[in-house]
Amino acid sequence: MSPSTWWDNLVLIDDVATIPSKPARPARVYVDSGDSQAVDDGEDTNLLAQKYLDIGYVEGVDFHHVVQQGAQHSEQYWQQRFPGAAKFLFGPRTP
Repeated sequence: MSPSTWWDNLVLIDDVATIPSKPARPARVYVDSGDSQAVDDGEDTNLLAQKYLDIGYVEGVDFHHVVQQGAQHSEQYWQQRFPGAAKFLFGPRTP
């Protein structure tokens, strides 16, 4: 939820390239952020999401990226997005 992608010179984004291939990698990945650039760095989070797609994750199947309009990096907005995140991560698999 709203990852701090800016941390340590974007190391989180670079680390995605080290994820092992199937079946050892995480079964599902959820990435989200708000689009309020003042507090939540949406550009870097979009880059993180693209890295997952680049290594073979498929949007809506084993990967989901959400950008909440007007949202900031805070518990208030994470609470709003949590039900969708939990449903994607722990719900039934899409064939």
